Amino acid sequence: MAAAQIAICVPTFRREALLRNCLACVQTMRVPEGFARTLIVGDNDPAGGAAEAVRQVAGDLPARHVVEGVRGVAAVRNRLIEAALEVHADWIAFFDDDSEPDRDWLVEAMAAAARYAADVVAGPVLCRLPPAGPDTCVRWAYERQNRKVEQLAEGVTDMYVPTTAVMFGARFVRPPAGLRFDMTFNAMGGEDGDFFDRLRGHGARVAWARKAVTVEVVHPHRLLVSDYVRRCYAEGVRTYAAHRRRNPGVWTALRYAGKAFPKAADGAGCACGGLFSAHCRCRALKHFARAAAYLAAPLGLESRYYLTDRTGGGSAP
Repeated sequence: MAAAQIAICVPTFRREALLRNCLACVQTMRVPEGFARTLIVGDNDPAGGAAEAVRQVAGDLPARHVVEGVRGVAAVRNRLIEAALEVHADWIAFFDDDSEPDRDWLVEAMAAAARYAADVVAGPVLCRLPPAGPDTCVRWAYERQNRKVEQLAEGVTDMYVPTTAVMFGARFVRPPAGLRFDMTFNAMGGEDGDFFDRLRGHGARVAWARKAVTVEVVHPHRLLVSDYVRRCYAEGVRTYAAHRRRNPGVWTALRYAGKAFPKAADGAGCACGGLFSAHCRCRALKHFARAAAYLAAPLGLESRYYLTDRTGGGSAP
């Protein structure tokens, strides 16, 4: 009987040092009994600059390097789905290029899929903060995020599913469903939450596997207040875009414009507390950025955070 195929998909955005660390972890991952794996790296550099790193690090692991010339997170993830289907994948696992999955990640994820009859499996992503670098209130936000994910209970969940480290059944991207990441979110991010919400709409069951642990390497750039504000703004814009798609019309625009003012008031209140607390300073920044997004998005202003040249990525904690 032929082994079931797992396509391990890694999009990369000109971050070779991070990619090499990620691929080194993937190369040593244990494979569940009865399964085989293929590594696929989706290069969002039109010049294909990651090819050499893939060749050097993959070793004896079957590997493919594919290039997506259209810049953006949704575009490169869709290219990876096409490549996974070309190798007849039964399961597709996504890892970001700044992630370092545990050696037993696939084993634990597949065990959880069997235990909970799940079509999608995600697990804890713990942020590894730089020992040095900007000492801002944003560091507190990442530390709080780590504490939260460590406390989540295993089992079926309705939580937001990121693509930092996740596995799902390939049947959802084959006909008749044929789902893909929505290009609406290509520049602003949020394509992952939208994609897995639509999988749920097609009957997908999502499980949280506590032992399928991944470490996300946080670049010092992501501790800057300016970067944090830009990420929070992008999240506000894509929240509006998602709701506007489900509820088109002027009332959605008016609703979000109205939400901006209490959000700004919350930010002002937190700013006062921020004189004494990193927690309050961080929340003030997030509230002000969201308020700006709720005013800007109905006017057609967008976020292009994921199309800028940057050393870090990910959602705001």
